[in-house]
Amino acid sequence: MQPRRVADMESDYLTDEEYKTYWYRLEGLRTDICKSLALKQGMRILDVGTGYALFAIEMAKQLKNGTIIGIDIVEDGIQKAKTLVDRADAAEFISIAKTDAVKLPFKDSCFDLATSFLGMRDIYMTRGRRGVGKTLEEMIRVVKPDGRIVLC
Repeated sequence: MQPRRVADMESDYLTDEEYKTYWYRLEGLRTDICKSLALKQGMRILDVGTGYALFAIEMAKQLKNGTIIGIDIVEDGIQKAKTLVDRADAAEFISIAKTDAVKLPFKDSCFDLATSFLGMRDIYMTRGRRGVGKTLEEMIRVVKPDGRIVLC
């Protein structure tokens, strides 16, 4: 990544070429985070802003028995996620759905864990602080009282 200058701010941006492999290069980070989650067999997990479902797939490798629902609003990403889930032989554990995170279609207290691996960044970019706040409210609503929410 090379710094690009925008107005008076300096920030790092990915080129189109770098972006093509960016999410795959985070594999080791996803693995380490998933190990730290101490997932328990039979858990019901919601992955918000799942994108290509790479974090959900990593959780499924460690879970072996349970349910992961990955949600996103980007149709192209959802199709790619479904392909990658099938390729990882994880369709038994992972389902992908087009769902708006600010209005989750799930009952209260139905998940043991809700995660978002960089998904909040995208929600912030498209919906701002209000969207992030609504998403967090919804995540809190659908997670069991003794459950967890993990944002990374």
